[in-house]
Amino acid sequence: MDDQQVDVAELRRRFPWFGLASIEEPDLSVRYREILAEASQNREIVEAVRRGA
Repeated sequence: MDDQQVDVAELRRRFPWFGLASIEEPDLSVRYREILAEASQNREIVEAVRRGA
């Protein structure tokens, strides 16, 4: 790799989305997993109620 400095301002000018993305897991992915976990729990509750009825 070069020893040149990265011109962050130039990167942002050429690629406006530069720096907007997180390197961590996106919030949407986290929320999606939470929704799936809640749905799984709800499904288990419904099945338990059906078996008991």
